[in-house]
Amino acid sequence: MQKYLPYLTFLLLALAWGCTFVFIKIANEFISAEQIAFYRVFLGFLLVAVYGIISKSFDREHLKHWKHLIAIAVLASLMHFLFFAKGTVLLNSGIAGALSGSIPLFAFVLSIAFIKEEHATWVKLGGILLGFFGVVLIANPFNAGAGSANLYGVMYLLLGSAAVGASFVYAKKYIAPLGISVIALTAYQLGLGLLMMIPFIDFTGILNVWSTPKAIASTIIGLGLINTAIASIAYYYVVDKLGAVRASSVTYLPPVIAMIIAVFLLGEEIQTLDYIALALIFAGMLLLREKTASEPL
Repeated sequence: MQKYLPYLTFLLLALAWGCTFVFIKIANEFISAEQIAFYRVFLGFLLVAVYGIISKSFDREHLKHWKHLIAIAVLASLMHFLFFAKGTVLLNSGIAGALSGSIPLFAFVLSIAFIKEEHATWVKLGGILLGFFGVVLIANPFNAGAGSANLYGVMYLLLGSAAVGASFVYAKKYIAPLGISVIALTAYQLGLGLLMMIPFIDFTGILNVWSTPKAIASTIIGLGLINTAIASIAYYYVVDKLGAVRASSVTYLPPVIAMIIAVFLLGEEIQTLDYIALALIFAGMLLLREKTASEPL
Protein backbone atom coordinates (compact mmCIF):
# COMPACT_ATOMS: atom_id res chain seq x y z
CA MET A 1 0.00 0.00 0.00
CA GLN A 2 2.89 2.34 0.83
CA LYS A 3 4.22 2.32 -2.75
CA TYR A 4 0.83 3.45 -4.08
CA LEU A 5 0.51 6.34 -1.62
CA PRO A 6 2.28 8.90 -3.89
CA TYR A 7 -0.07 8.03 -6.76
CA LEU A 8 -3.13 8.27 -4.51
CA THR A 9 -1.87 11.63 -3.25
CA PHE A 10 -1.39 12.70 -6.88
CA LEU A 11 -5.03 11.94 -7.71
CA LEU A 12 -6.38 13.56 -4.55
CA LEU A 13 -4.28 16.64 -5.25
CA ALA A 14 -5.69 16.93 -8.77
CA LEU A 15 -9.22 16.53 -7.38
CA ALA A 16 -8.62 19.20 -4.73
CA TRP A 17 -7.27 21.70 -7.23
CA GLY A 18 -10.09 20.90 -9.63
CA CYS A 19 -12.58 21.85 -6.91
CA THR A 20 -10.92 25.23 -6.32
CA PHE A 21 -13.18 27.09 -8.71
CA VAL A 22 -16.36 25.63 -7.26
CA PHE A 23 -15.26 26.57 -3.74
CA ILE A 24 -14.55 30.13 -4.90
CA LYS A 25 -18.02 30.44 -6.45
CA ILE A 26 -19.65 29.22 -3.23
CA ALA A 27 -17.47 31.41 -1.01
CA ASN A 28 -18.38 34.45 -3.11
CA GLU A 29 -21.97 34.11 -1.87
CA PHE A 30 -20.67 35.32 1.51
CA ILE A 31 -17.51 37.39 0.93
CA SER A 32 -15.74 39.28 -1.85
CA ALA A 33 -13.14 37.88 -4.23
CA GLU A 34 -10.37 39.80 -2.46
CA GLN A 35 -11.45 38.38 0.90
CA ILE A 36 -11.48 34.88 -0.56
CA ALA A 37 -7.86 35.33 -1.66
CA PHE A 38 -6.95 36.65 1.79
CA TYR A 39 -8.43 33.64 3.58
CA ARG A 40 -6.61 31.23 1.25
CA VAL A 41 -3.23 32.81 1.89
CA PHE A 42 -3.82 33.44 5.61
CA LEU A 43 -4.99 29.92 6.48
CA GLY A 44 -2.46 28.33 4.14
CA PHE A 45 0.36 30.25 5.77
CA LEU A 46 -0.72 29.30 9.30
CA LEU A 47 -0.70 25.56 8.64
CA VAL A 48 2.49 25.53 6.57
CA ALA A 49 4.29 27.75 9.10
CA VAL A 50 3.34 25.42 11.96
CA TYR A 51 4.52 22.43 9.92
CA GLY A 52 7.75 24.28 9.14
CA ILE A 53 8.39 25.02 12.82
CA ILE A 54 7.77 21.40 13.80
CA SER A 55 10.03 20.11 11.02
CA LYS A 56 12.68 22.77 11.80
CA SER A 57 12.68 23.93 8.20
CA PHE A 58 13.46 27.61 8.85
CA ASP A 59 16.92 29.16 8.93
CA ARG A 60 18.03 32.75 9.45
CA GLU A 61 20.34 32.35 6.46
CA HIS A 62 17.25 32.28 4.26
CA LEU A 63 16.61 35.96 5.00
CA LYS A 64 19.59 37.09 2.93
CA HIS A 65 17.60 36.00 -0.14
CA TRP A 66 14.74 38.37 0.70
CA LYS A 67 14.61 39.95 -2.76
CA HIS A 68 13.98 36.60 -4.45
CA LEU A 69 11.48 35.60 -1.76
CA ILE A 70 9.49 38.80 -2.28
CA ALA A 71 9.51 38.29 -6.05
CA ILE A 72 8.17 34.73 -5.82
CA ALA A 73 5.56 35.87 -3.27
CA VAL A 74 4.28 38.55 -5.66
CA LEU A 75 3.88 36.03 -8.48
CA ALA A 76 2.79 32.84 -6.70
CA SER A 77 0.73 34.30 -3.85
CA LEU A 78 -0.37 37.90 -4.40
CA MET A 79 -1.15 37.85 -8.13
CA HIS A 80 -2.07 34.17 -8.32
CA PHE A 81 -4.71 34.08 -5.60
CA LEU A 82 -6.10 37.58 -6.16
CA PHE A 83 -6.52 37.26 -9.92
CA PHE A 84 -7.87 33.70 -9.76
CA ALA A 85 -10.50 34.73 -7.22
CA LYS A 86 -11.49 37.92 -9.08
CA GLY A 87 -11.72 36.06 -12.38
CA THR A 88 -13.60 33.02 -11.12
CA VAL A 89 -16.43 35.04 -9.54
CA LEU A 90 -17.14 36.54 -12.98
CA LEU A 91 -17.21 33.21 -14.86
CA ASN A 92 -18.75 29.76 -14.73
CA SER A 93 -16.50 27.59 -12.58
CA GLY A 94 -15.97 25.18 -15.48
CA ILE A 95 -14.75 27.97 -17.76
CA ALA A 96 -12.47 29.31 -15.02
CA GLY A 97 -11.01 25.85 -14.56
CA ALA A 98 -10.43 25.45 -18.29
CA LEU A 99 -8.58 28.77 -18.45
CA SER A 100 -6.27 27.65 -15.65
CA GLY A 101 -5.00 25.09 -18.15
CA SER A 102 -3.06 27.93 -19.75
CA ILE A 103 -0.54 27.90 -16.87
CA PRO A 104 1.85 25.43 -18.59
CA LEU A 105 1.56 27.44 -21.81
CA PHE A 106 2.71 30.64 -20.11
CA ALA A 107 5.40 28.75 -18.21
CA PHE A 108 6.82 27.32 -21.43
CA VAL A 109 6.83 30.62 -23.32
CA LEU A 110 8.57 32.37 -20.43
CA SER A 111 11.07 29.55 -19.95
CA ILE A 112 12.08 29.84 -23.61
CA ALA A 113 12.70 33.54 -23.09
CA PHE A 114 14.58 33.38 -19.79
CA ILE A 115 16.10 29.91 -19.32
CA LYS A 116 18.97 28.95 -21.63
CA GLU A 117 18.44 25.21 -21.28
CA GLU A 118 14.92 25.41 -22.69
CA HIS A 119 14.51 25.21 -26.46
CA ALA A 120 11.49 25.61 -28.68
CA THR A 121 10.63 22.97 -31.29
CA TRP A 122 8.04 22.99 -34.03
CA VAL A 123 5.93 20.49 -32.07
CA LYS A 124 5.99 22.64 -28.94
CA LEU A 125 5.23 25.75 -30.97
CA GLY A 126 2.19 23.89 -32.28
CA GLY A 127 1.20 23.14 -28.69
CA ILE A 128 1.43 26.82 -27.76
CA LEU A 129 -0.69 27.85 -30.74
CA LEU A 130 -3.32 25.17 -30.01
CA GLY A 131 -3.51 26.13 -26.36
CA PHE A 132 -3.86 29.84 -26.92
CA PHE A 133 -6.39 29.27 -29.69
CA GLY A 134 -8.43 27.38 -27.11
CA VAL A 135 -8.17 30.38 -24.78
CA VAL A 136 -9.43 32.68 -27.55
CA LEU A 137 -12.39 30.36 -28.18
CA ILE A 138 -13.38 30.55 -24.52
CA ALA A 139 -12.99 34.32 -24.39
CA ASN A 140 -14.98 34.59 -27.65
CA PRO A 141 -14.24 38.33 -27.91
CA PHE A 142 -16.26 38.72 -31.10
CA ASN A 143 -19.50 37.65 -29.45
CA ALA A 144 -21.02 39.79 -26.71
CA GLY A 145 -24.10 37.61 -26.39
CA ALA A 146 -25.31 35.54 -23.48
CA GLY A 147 -23.16 32.58 -24.48
CA SER A 148 -19.88 34.47 -24.29
CA ALA A 149 -17.59 34.57 -21.27
CA ASN A 150 -17.05 37.74 -19.26
CA LEU A 151 -13.92 39.29 -20.78
CA TYR A 152 -12.82 40.80 -17.47
CA GLY A 153 -13.09 37.38 -15.87
CA VAL A 154 -11.06 35.84 -18.69
CA MET A 155 -8.37 38.50 -18.38
CA TYR A 156 -8.10 38.03 -14.61
CA LEU A 157 -7.72 34.26 -15.04
CA LEU A 158 -5.09 34.72 -17.75
CA LEU A 159 -3.15 37.22 -15.63
CA GLY A 160 -3.27 34.79 -12.71
CA SER A 161 -2.17 31.90 -14.93
CA ALA A 162 0.66 34.00 -16.37
CA ALA A 163 1.79 34.87 -12.83
CA VAL A 164 1.85 31.19 -11.82
CA GLY A 165 3.71 30.28 -15.02
CA ALA A 166 6.21 33.07 -14.34
CA SER A 167 6.65 31.83 -10.77
CA PHE A 168 7.66 28.38 -12.07
CA VAL A 169 10.30 29.94 -14.31
CA TYR A 170 11.55 32.33 -11.62
CA ALA A 171 11.75 29.52 -9.08
CA LYS A 172 13.72 27.31 -11.47
CA LYS A 173 16.20 30.07 -12.34
CA TYR A 174 16.63 31.88 -9.03
CA ILE A 175 14.99 29.98 -6.14
CA ALA A 176 16.03 26.35 -6.73
CA PRO A 177 19.79 27.12 -6.55
CA LEU A 178 19.34 28.66 -3.09
CA GLY A 179 18.75 25.29 -1.44
CA ILE A 180 15.82 26.45 0.70
CA SER A 181 13.56 23.61 1.82
CA VAL A 182 10.21 23.49 0.03
CA ILE A 183 8.29 23.82 3.29
CA ALA A 184 10.20 26.95 4.30
CA LEU A 185 9.88 28.38 0.80
CA THR A 186 6.11 27.83 0.78
CA ALA A 187 5.78 29.50 4.18
CA TYR A 188 7.84 32.51 3.08
CA GLN A 189 5.87 32.75 -0.15
CA LEU A 190 2.50 32.69 1.62
CA GLY A 191 3.60 34.89 4.54
CA LEU A 192 5.07 37.64 2.38
CA GLY A 193 2.14 37.37 -0.01
CA LEU A 194 -0.22 37.83 2.93
CA LEU A 195 1.51 41.03 4.03
CA MET A 196 1.44 42.46 0.51
CA MET A 197 -2.21 41.52 0.05
CA ILE A 198 -3.53 43.36 3.12
CA PRO A 199 -3.65 46.84 1.47
CA PHE A 200 -5.93 45.45 -1.25
CA ILE A 201 -8.51 44.00 1.15
CA ASP A 202 -11.69 45.63 2.39
CA PHE A 203 -12.31 43.70 5.61
CA THR A 204 -15.97 44.73 5.86
CA GLY A 205 -18.05 41.56 6.22
CA ILE A 206 -15.05 39.24 6.13
CA LEU A 207 -16.41 37.30 9.13
CA ASN A 208 -19.48 36.27 7.12
CA VAL A 209 -17.72 33.01 6.28
CA TRP A 210 -18.31 31.87 9.85
CA SER A 211 -22.07 32.38 9.54
CA THR A 212 -23.09 29.03 8.02
CA PRO A 213 -21.63 25.53 7.64
CA LYS A 214 -21.69 26.03 3.85
CA ALA A 215 -19.49 29.11 4.09
CA ILE A 216 -17.08 27.44 6.49
CA ALA A 217 -16.85 24.31 4.34
CA SER A 218 -16.10 26.20 1.12
CA THR A 219 -13.80 28.94 2.39
CA ILE A 220 -12.09 27.74 5.56
CA ILE A 221 -11.90 24.01 4.92
CA GLY A 222 -12.04 23.83 1.12
CA LEU A 223 -9.94 26.80 0.00
CA GLY A 224 -7.81 27.58 3.04
CA LEU A 225 -6.92 24.21 4.53
CA ILE A 226 -7.30 21.69 1.70
CA ASN A 227 -6.63 23.62 -1.52
CA THR A 228 -3.84 25.85 -0.22
CA ALA A 229 -2.14 24.50 2.90
CA ILE A 230 -2.51 20.73 2.61
CA ALA A 231 -2.27 20.81 -1.19
CA SER A 232 1.03 22.72 -1.04
CA ILE A 233 2.57 20.14 1.27
CA ALA A 234 1.06 17.26 -0.73
CA TYR A 235 2.46 18.63 -3.98
CA TYR A 236 6.01 18.69 -2.63
CA TYR A 237 5.51 15.16 -1.28
CA VAL A 238 4.54 14.02 -4.78
CA VAL A 239 7.56 15.84 -6.26
CA ASP A 240 9.82 14.06 -3.78
CA LYS A 241 8.35 10.60 -4.43
CA LEU A 242 7.55 10.71 -8.16
CA GLY A 243 9.93 13.35 -9.45
CA ALA A 244 9.30 16.84 -10.77
CA VAL A 245 8.32 15.77 -14.29
CA ARG A 246 5.62 13.34 -13.21
CA ALA A 247 4.42 15.68 -10.49
CA SER A 248 3.99 18.52 -12.98
CA SER A 249 1.41 16.39 -14.80
CA VAL A 250 -0.99 17.09 -11.94
CA THR A 251 -1.65 20.51 -13.49
CA TYR A 252 -3.28 18.79 -16.48
CA LEU A 253 -6.17 17.30 -14.54
CA PRO A 254 -7.80 20.21 -12.62
CA PRO A 255 -9.23 21.91 -15.76
CA VAL A 256 -10.96 18.67 -16.75
CA ILE A 257 -12.16 17.99 -13.20
CA ALA A 258 -13.48 21.56 -12.89
CA MET A 259 -15.46 21.18 -16.11
CA ILE A 260 -16.94 17.83 -15.00
CA ILE A 261 -18.00 19.27 -11.63
CA ALA A 262 -19.48 22.35 -13.29
CA VAL A 263 -21.62 20.33 -15.69
CA PHE A 264 -22.69 17.30 -13.66
CA LEU A 265 -22.82 18.64 -10.10
CA LEU A 266 -23.60 22.34 -10.52
CA GLY A 267 -25.60 22.13 -13.72
CA GLU A 268 -23.73 25.03 -15.31
CA GLU A 269 -24.45 25.61 -18.97
CA ILE A 270 -21.28 24.99 -20.98
CA GLN A 271 -21.28 25.79 -24.70
CA THR A 272 -20.07 23.26 -27.28
CA LEU A 273 -17.34 25.73 -28.22
CA ASP A 274 -16.07 25.64 -24.63
CA TYR A 275 -15.60 21.86 -24.78
CA ILE A 276 -13.63 22.28 -28.00
CA ALA A 277 -11.56 25.00 -26.35
CA LEU A 278 -10.77 22.78 -23.35
CA ALA A 279 -9.70 19.98 -25.72
CA LEU A 280 -7.38 22.39 -27.55
CA ILE A 281 -5.82 23.65 -24.32
CA PHE A 282 -5.33 20.07 -23.11
CA ALA A 283 -3.81 19.02 -26.46
CA GLY A 284 -1.49 22.01 -26.29
CA MET A 285 -0.28 20.99 -22.84
CA LEU A 286 0.41 17.44 -24.03
CA LEU A 287 2.44 18.68 -27.01
CA LEU A 288 4.60 20.75 -24.67
CA ARG A 289 5.70 17.50 -23.01
CA GLU A 290 6.93 15.86 -26.22
CA LYS A 291 10.32 14.20 -25.82
CA THR A 292 11.10 13.58 -29.47
CA ALA A 293 14.21 14.90 -31.17
CA SER A 294 12.31 17.61 -32.97
CA GLU A 295 14.34 20.27 -34.74
CA PRO A 296 14.69 23.44 -32.69
CA LEU A 297 13.38 26.64 -34.19
